[in-house]
Amino acid sequence: MTPDWLADVRPGLASALRDSLPELEWIDRDLELEDGRRVDVVGVDGGGRATALLLVGEDEQEALLTALDTLAWFARHRSLLDGHFAHARLDAARTPRVVLVAEGYSDRMLARLAGLDPAVVQAFELRHVTSQRNARAYLVPARPAPLEDAPDDPTGARALLRALDPEAADLAERLLRRLARADDELDLAADGSGVRCTLDGEALCGLRARRGSLLGWVGEREPEPLLSVEDGEAWIERVLRELRRLLPAGPAPGGSAAGVSRGAGAGGGDGEGEGPDPFDPSTPLLTAEEISAFQDP
Repeated sequence: MTPDWLADVRPGLASALRDSLPELEWIDRDLELEDGRRVDVVGVDGGGRATALLLVGEDEQEALLTALDTLAWFARHRSLLDGHFAHARLDAARTPRVVLVAEGYSDRMLARLAGLDPAVVQAFELRHVTSQRNARAYLVPARPAPLEDAPDDPTGARALLRALDPEAADLAERLLRRLARADDELDLAADGSGVRCTLDGEALCGLRARRGSLLGWVGEREPEPLLSVEDGEAWIERVLRELRRLLPAGPAPGGSAAGVSRGAGAGGGDGEGEGPDPFDPSTPLLTAEEISAFQDP
């Protein structure tokens, strides 16, 4: 079937779909998922993959959830696809594809989409071009601006927070503030969908976004979900241990190594209770002894 009825929903969409996705054959519409969500149009591409078309409205988060639910629905009902859609080319064993179409996407939505496999979830913007000669609509792949090219966000922190759900963003902001206090020689830089922290060019740790959730890694360990304040505290402790490993064993001039020694004592192990944790945002930047030294004539 050709989804010409979509012209009533999005002007020019039917012709734009035919031009941009000519290998697709549309075979059904209004596929009901759970929780009242639905797929607008179902198709089959030239390789036999099921393709679900989702029209994105004002609620981008709902559209993203629908895309994930669609993939889950096709996986759960894989054995029923052949009988239900009755299409000779449909290969139920292949991973389906979800196509999102919107008039435009927010920066936060684009950052979230960047964390998904583009071979499985594709996002397009519907663009209209009008001239005296013609008036047509086109589907243009939606791509976020590379984080490395964002001069106003060299650390990648803003992009990371935009890509996270509200609770995860709050946790990430707290962890970034505490990380910035750990040592004045730590470097933060944008790293794909997250932030990477290095010391003298050696990777220490990092935070990244995946489908709105926060993940953290330390050293050579794989990223792990940070779902709660407790997870964040455990991540900070691992960062502290890795920082102690990378820094010289003895105290160094200035405040960096001294700060780490105080943090090590607060974090447990030998020297427990020797001083405040440098990762704690409520901890003063200088100890009482250091303040006294500055005040002495």
